[in-house]
Amino acid sequence: MLTTLHPSSSTTQTTTTMGVPQYPVSTFRASAKPSANGIPRTFGQVVEALVRVLVALITTPANIVTWLLFCPPIPLKLFLLSRIVKYSRSLTPYLLARESKKEASHKPARPVVPFGDIEKTVSTTNVTVPAAKRQPSAPPQIQPTEAYGFILTPNGSKGKGADKAQPGEKIIIYFHGGAYVVGHPLWTPFALQLARDARVRVYAAQYRKAVDATSAWPAQLQDGLAAWEHVTGELGFEPHNVIIAGESAGGHLSLAVSTQLGQWDAPGPGGLALCSPWVDVTRSFTPPAASWIDYLEPFWSRYHIPSLVRYLTAEGERSLLVSPALAEAGAFDHLAKGKTSVFVSVGTAETIAPEIYALITRLKGDTVKTAVFEDENGLHIAPAFALFQASPKQYTKFAAGVKGLVRDIDAANKQRAKEAAPSA
Repeated sequence: MLTTLHPSSSTTQTTTTMGVPQYPVSTFRASAKPSANGIPRTFGQVVEALVRVLVALITTPANIVTWLLFCPPIPLKLFLLSRIVKYSRSLTPYLLARESKKEASHKPARPVVPFGDIEKTVSTTNVTVPAAKRQPSAPPQIQPTEAYGFILTPNGSKGKGADKAQPGEKIIIYFHGGAYVVGHPLWTPFALQLARDARVRVYAAQYRKAVDATSAWPAQLQDGLAAWEHVTGELGFEPHNVIIAGESAGGHLSLAVSTQLGQWDAPGPGGLALCSPWVDVTRSFTPPAASWIDYLEPFWSRYHIPSLVRYLTAEGERSLLVSPALAEAGAFDHLAKGKTSVFVSVGTAETIAPEIYALITRLKGDTVKTAVFEDENGLHIAPAFALFQASPKQYTKFAAGVKGLVRDIDAANKQRAKEAAPSA
């Protein structure tokens, strides 16, 4: 259900579905709040690389001593990498990546994590899709536009490339992480690994980075819905045969797309796979003591969050689509009603672990079928590790969770067929 947007008004006017407050009119401001704008991605990568080299040279001896004295529960190499990323990010928090059209629509020339030989078993098809026909509420400054994606086809999958869906075929829509200001669907081999191991096509969706007043929230939701419409419309996949997956900000977008569909009373996905989902932009939760080993830099949030929420009021920042960790009872009834299964992975040493646990509690409270992989002493997005090579154990656990969603979809489809069959 959509409300009418009056950008010049701050009056609260909220509609309700199933007793749950929906996107209120007062979600958006008339004009953008001041925030840092992005710089060209290539230039930002060069600056960040230089800073990381300097940080590594200066801090590594002290970090080795710290590891020896305090014995953190992670290997020395991972600890050093985590420190380098955290310290360098604290020195360059303003590096928000402005992508060119070519950078957004093509595979990165130098992925953050090398692909190895996985492309021998997974092919890539570049696609450009139109804006979604049905749009979420948005300020007039945020206009829908065409979006880019990459269809990943593993050997042995039912369908190929951009072909129409085969009967009963399943697909994963994947959204990458990066705090909505950096990243790319193919900056790591994570999406290709999911395609290979789940043996289904993956639509790795690109979305606009929130780097200026024309690309703040909900531009990312607009692009996410464009991916959904392309997969369920142009490609012909049945909604209940779609899994939406993502890590960090991509997990947030996965949940936002499914929530928007639920608010429209539209069919939603059969499964959600959320890897360390970022689910609270208000910073209402205190990081756990164990998070001192995590690489997330809280100071960075003073730049990337304001860049994302330029048009959001305080009420808008706390709304279900934006901060689902703060959701009230009944917020996810649409998932339970639609038989959507959810798989969540969370590291106990993550800076944002408390908000993820709050989301899990709410999902289970709303009787959503929810499976959890709790990674003891795990860092942020450990199964995907956009900054480090994935741990085999952590990735394997996440891949197993995705395969579990496929089994849940099969079981739900059988139940739907049974319910639809005429009684004897």
